[in-house]
Amino acid sequence: MRSSEAYHDELSKNTLIREERMHEFTAQYAGQIAGVLNGFDRLVLRGTLRQIAYSFGLQGYLWANQVLLKDFGPHVQKVSEQVKTSALEGMKAADRPILYLPSSRDNKEEIARDIARQDGIESGPVCALTCVEPCWSFDVHRNRETKQLDLVQRSRKCLFVYQYWQHPELGWMNARIRDQVPLFDSDLPKRAGMAGAKDVPARHRLPEAGQLFCLDRGLGRSTAIIG
Repeated sequence: MRSSEAYHDELSKNTLIREERMHEFTAQYAGQIAGVLNGFDRLVLRGTLRQIAYSFGLQGYLWANQVLLKDFGPHVQKVSEQVKTSALEGMKAADRPILYLPSSRDNKEEIARDIARQDGIESGPVCALTCVEPCWSFDVHRNRETKQLDLVQRSRKCLFVYQYWQHPELGWMNARIRDQVPLFDSDLPKRAGMAGAKDVPARHRLPEAGQLFCLDRGLGRSTAIIG
């Protein structure tokens, strides 16, 4: 595996290459360019409860809350209902539609924009869409060798809540929230951009924690340019 230093060096090199190509492009067509805008085509914020994103950490959470493994299912169901209720509370308060999508392949972005267009939403909450999709979560497994219950990670089905807003300054925004622990697929509100496919969580992943300073430095440069 590459070290964080190697990743940083490669990221910096690629960033410099892209910047040089952009300068070459603007220099070549300077006579036809009226001005240049610098900024983000999208802003993605990702939230992760790291302490319970692995088996040992989740076991610590269960111990702290005095939850036995045999009661894991009912406890998780209770937490899931709380997450779902909180995720939909704002839309219900604003009297905005909440729709369940029978297929995870439905284009949620298109559905939400159609609702905003039909209802004439220029600012504020638009809608919430819910859908069952594959996810990586935890389950309790009975170990035949040890005759004990084990907490294991496995592929499951989770309910995802997609929230959509129209912000007066930031524009079109959405959040993707899952109801199952460890809740590490949650995406906090983000501004939509022109690049990338819609509703593809894999395109929203950040590097490991040791590599985040690479992104911070890039964000600092971009902020200085914008300001």
